[in-house]
Amino acid sequence: RSGNTETFMQAVLLLLLSALGAYCAPGEKCQPTDACWPTQQTLRRLNITLDGYLLQPEDLGFKAAVAMKYPNYDLHPPPPLLLMAESRSDIQIAIRFAFINNIELALKNTGHSFIGRSMKPNALILDTSSLQRMVYSTMEHQGTATPVLTVEPGVVWRQVYEGVDKRGELVLGGNALTVGAAGGYVLGGGHSAMTSKLGLAVDSVVQFEVVNYKGEYSIASETQNSDLFWALRGSCGNTFAVLVNVTYIRHKAPPSVVGYEAVYAGNLSKSFLETFLPLMPSVSGVWGGYTYTTIYSHHGYRFPVTALKLLHLGEWNTTIMRPLQPIVDFVEAHKPAEFAFKNYTSFYAWHTAATDGTGYNTSLSNVFLQPWSFAAENVPALTHVLWDKLAALTSSKVLTPTCVGTLTGGAAGAVASDATAVPAHFRSSLISMSCNIAWTDDQPAAMQWIRDYAKDLHPMGNGTFCSEPDYWMPNFKERLFAEHYPKLLEIKDKWDPDNFFSCYHCVGSDD
Repeated sequence: RSGNTETFMQAVLLLLLSALGAYCAPGEKCQPTDACWPTQQTLRRLNITLDGYLLQPEDLGFKAAVAMKYPNYDLHPPPPLLLMAESRSDIQIAIRFAFINNIELALKNTGHSFIGRSMKPNALILDTSSLQRMVYSTMEHQGTATPVLTVEPGVVWRQVYEGVDKRGELVLGGNALTVGAAGGYVLGGGHSAMTSKLGLAVDSVVQFEVVNYKGEYSIASETQNSDLFWALRGSCGNTFAVLVNVTYIRHKAPPSVVGYEAVYAGNLSKSFLETFLPLMPSVSGVWGGYTYTTIYSHHGYRFPVTALKLLHLGEWNTTIMRPLQPIVDFVEAHKPAEFAFKNYTSFYAWHTAATDGTGYNTSLSNVFLQPWSFAAENVPALTHVLWDKLAALTSSKVLTPTCVGTLTGGAAGAVASDATAVPAHFRSSLISMSCNIAWTDDQPAAMQWIRDYAKDLHPMGNGTFCSEPDYWMPNFKERLFAEHYPKLLEIKDKWDPDNFFSCYHCVGSDD
């Protein structure tokens, strides 16, 4: 197809405008039951102009295309239209089509949004997961020729890690290997097992390429459209423009890395957690990785489990053991169900054992745990929330709670809080703690549990990670964006004055 030229695209848009523009009511968005909704003839015309394709509910492949990794359909039901973009011009066409026809637009790449930001009812979903180019190059950054990697929205972290690992390099990215490297992850700031040493993902971004609400391309970097560059690094959700690609710094990898893992079950899992939590202020900056507490099922039995999966991004030395000495002593006294302390050839070698547990019903709550959260007088209350509250569901047959803590701090906290849109409560945190409830039945009970649980979790720290937020959050502007919200809103008004790009609990949203 030849739908890539600007002239052809403009001709198509003029055709659609002449066909439908007179029927679009101003103000409220057009709904599928309204007279202004595009006719089947118009949708067929749209489809033949694309390098990709348009899907409707009756089409083969529609159900798979709209599926979320966390399919909580009661929270975000499937849409009437999905446009699978396979070129940059498809993105432009989709934006202008939705704009001209006054249709809601939602943006989706790999679909990991817990609260359904990438899915809207009665909207056109622009799916960019088929755009999967990766380009290795060198770019001048802060006066130095810097090795970089440019990725499109459909590229997932597994592809990135595999590629840079072969080069002896690192790109700072997420835990879930099926998450897109140029989507909601980086827009939310992006934490990682490498954060303690390399900072947040946005700290390694040198450039974004975007398409605005007019269908025009723009570069956002330190030297071009610096206001947009600032906003995209931590504002969460595609609420300013559509990402076409993101360019990351490629860091030189250390010769080896050190991993530490331990798993405890039953009552010892509580003691293990109580031993680890007070260590966080000294562990931060030395070790990254994850903490886990959950209810585990085995041959019909359910019991609480606590696990650590830690990473030191560098070679073994005696210094890195000092912060963990109380844990080492605990393990020596109480042999765990699983234990490993070993060297790995690279970050990816350490990470490949990770599982990507997506594709089930779940709802969550998050809080950034601060240094004060781990003070001796606060650890009992924190342990009660992270262990006792979960253990209370051991006898449930349909509800399973899990808390996953991502170690932050270190290099992330060394960056000034006004350098990016990442709020101060993220920069100052030591753990981003996300606790979820999964259910096989009785969704109302699950929803009530997580809402009640959030009331206990939020006071344990300060602020909420905007990429893993609570669905019910009346004070979302404060908890997600904090001191940066007024500046973000000002930039939003400049780059999207009609609020064409909107999503749930995003900048410019009042829902």
